[in-house]
Parts: sequence; structure tokens; C-alpha cells
Amino acid sequence: MLAGIPPTGLTGYGLTYGVFCREGAAFTDPAALLAGARQALPDLPTEVLSLQPQGARFMDECGVWNVGRANPTVHTPTSSDVPALLITGTFDAVTPPSQADEAAQTLRHGKVVRFPGLGHDVFIASDCGRRIVADFLSRPDSYDTHCADTMQPPTFVS
Repeated sequence: MLAGIPPTGLTGYGLTYGVFCREGAAFTDPAALLAGARQALPDLPTEVLSLQPQGARFMDECGVWNVGRANPTVHTPTSSDVPALLITGTFDAVTPPSQADEAAQTLRHGKVVRFPGLGHDVFIASDCGRRIVADFLSRPDSYDTHCADTMQPPTFVS
């Protein structure tokens, strides 16, 4: 298995489309997405900005899935006193670290652990990530995150 690439059969595309379409695409439209992309990246061409980052054609494909629209409360932050571990790769283009930070704000015992240089699938790509998750599950009040603190992003050479 290549680092960061899920094994064949791991992704449930029906579930993925159901969630993205029902909880995401149903609450926006292509014009709003394009406007947000243009504001964030004004120098890129419309052909690039009109492709949604998590799936280039989700807005078109969601019409085929016809899963309707979730109750708007799906966008209400969850509050909890239960220990919560939020793992995030610093290079995650699907769920950026800022979303883990935002989620942790309403989780009283939530902790964000960043993995420098990793993308979306920290658990698949990192022995350190798997160790932290296992330690958290064994000892949710006193788990060790040191290995993530010592990780370094890759060096890029041009």
C-alpha cells in the first residue's frame, strides 16, 4: 500500500456521496462555490475554480443520487464532555486543520493533534498516528502524543 492511499474497497462511495450530497451540496450551489473560490484564489481561471476541491463534479453528480437535504441542524457544532481526539494532517486538503480546531472549541475534553507533512489519511499513513489513536482508546485521559510533536514535514526542493 502506498502511504496515504486507502486500500481497495475501503472507501464507501455510496456513503461518501450520500453525506456530501445531503449535508454539503444541498446547502449551496455552483455559483456560491465559484464566488467563494474566486475570493480565495482570484488569480486562478474559472475552469479551475469551478471544480470543487473534494470532488470535482459533486454538484453535478449529486442530482443523480437524489438523497435530498439533511436537516440544517447537521451543521450545528457538537458539544460534549467526553474525551475526543481530533487528528489532522497539516497538508490535509480535504478536512483542513482549521476544521479540527473549530470542532474542538465545543468539545470540552477535545485535543487536536497535528501531523506535520501528512494529508487526510493520518491513520493509514502514519505509524505514529496509529499509536496515538490506540493509546487514546486505552487511556483517553492520559495518552501520549510525543511522536507527532517530533515529526517534520518533508523538505521540498525546486
